Amino acid sequence: MTESDIQKSCVDWFTLKYQNRGLGLIVSIPNEGRRNARTGGRLKRMGLKAGFPDLQIIKEKDILFVEMKTLRRNSQTSDKQDAVHVVLRQLKHKIVICRSIEEFIAVVDKFMK
Repeated sequence: MTESDIQKSCVDWFTLKYQNRGLGLIVSIPNEGRRNARTGGRLKRMGLKAGFPDLQIIKEKDILFVEMKTLRRNSQTSDKQDAVHVVLRQLKHKIVICRSIEEFIAVVDKFMK
């Protein structure tokens, strides 16, 4: 299963369990993919941040940042992702790395309580 497949499954599950019931919001920042220099520069000036977590889960007065990875051994966070994670933790936000839909469900159910 690819990272994209896992993420889509996670978004679908969250939408059905929480978002459609008005209990939370899930958002994705589309950082992946290649762009030409002009588009990349424009997006950067608009606030796109390299290394920003794949998903943000928002509930009343709290937010959880989720970095999606696969179970493959070489599926690691990048230096840019690590740097953003450090800043988010310094700002007292929660950030987790999930490698499967099962792990995502366990983490998110705990966060949403």
